[in-house]
Amino acid sequence: MANGDYLTFEELMKYSEALEKIKGEVASFVADEGLDFAYNVRGWPSILIRWKNANSLKCTLQLYMNVDKATFTLWVAVSKDLDTGRYTFTKKINEVLKTPFDAQSLLEEMKDGLKLCNSIKFEDLTLSK
Repeated sequence: MANGDYLTFEELMKYSEALEKIKGEVASFVADEGLDFAYNVRGWPSILIRWKNANSLKCTLQLYMNVDKATFTLWVAVSKDLDTGRYTFTKKINEVLKTPFDAQSLLEEMKDGLKLCNSIKFEDLTLSK
């Protein structure tokens, strides 16, 4: 995934069309969960949801366009920063999502990712190298 504005505005709009079509459903889903989301972070087609779970761990659920520009990846990450380092858990839920998205299937995968993140405890994390 790109870390900053590698697409022109026109390219961003073109590659974000599939996200635009599901944006309303995602907004409704995150609102139901009491969360917020960011869209097209750093100028790359993506949906980013962040929150803290009941165990005070930072959680991320992200759908982003792969560098092939033909598929998207849905992944989750959970982390905790301590003086001894960053402890993390990551998992790709689906790394070859093709457009147009089946909104219902994608939302179910996002809900599964949210449940997974919310189930993670500090003991499930590993120290990042």
